[in-house]
Amino acid sequence: MAEATPPAGQPPSWSEILWDLAGMVLRLLPACADRARFAAVCPQWRAAARQLHLPPPLPLLALPDGTFYSLPYGKPFRFPGFGCVGYKGAAFGSWLVFPRDNGCFLVDPFAGATVKLPALSSVRLRPPNAADKYVKYQEHVTPNGKRYVTWLDIRGSKHVPTLNKLIVCSPNLVAAVVGKCTGHISQILMCQPGASSWSVRAYDPCYGFEDMAFYQGKLYALADDEKLLVINISQRSKHRRPTGLSNWTGHQG
Repeated sequence: MAEATPPAGQPPSWSEILWDLAGMVLRLLPACADRARFAAVCPQWRAAARQLHLPPPLPLLALPDGTFYSLPYGKPFRFPGFGCVGYKGAAFGSWLVFPRDNGCFLVDPFAGATVKLPALSSVRLRPPNAADKYVKYQEHVTPNGKRYVTWLDIRGSKHVPTLNKLIVCSPNLVAAVVGKCTGHISQILMCQPGASSWSVRAYDPCYGFEDMAFYQGKLYALADDEKLLVINISQRSKHRRPTGLSNWTGHQG
């Protein structure tokens, strides 16, 4: 009697692709749209796209009408479920900033996530008793005799503070440049996503901040007098919650 021939083995599934090979493929896909299509194939490929260390993709161009362009392609597209119309700006990574009454909120169209931020009228002073010791800006004088403004002066003015720049430094920390709607005086506020209030160092001088960037655990804020302020961000290692500014130094450019 002839022996039964064992059935031929099933060919390996594309979902079983080695991560090293997946990384090689993803590195050949610099466009955000192509990487999204790769991740949509199956859960295994989606995990590879999220967890592999890849070079940054080419940037997306976002238009005020809610359409996007994925370089190097010329055809516009939209994110399903998110209008993305009327965004104020980008907040680092894939977060978009949308204005709302007395504040803003964040939307990540890739993850379909929305994060609420505190109203600009809700700011916690550091130290908490700063308002009790408040003196007007005419009495704040630097060693070289120059007078300066603090957040207490901005808070006490008739103008409603406006949001000029916002950066998502980490999942636990958001930094914003907030100032008067008139003039160039502004200050850096910080909060945790979902918190009820911002936090500010009440006695620090305000500056005319032109731009701000986050890099390797530090905020770099460029003022209109060409001064670069470097702010070290400290976090508790256990809970990874921001404790505020651990250092504040200025470098004259």
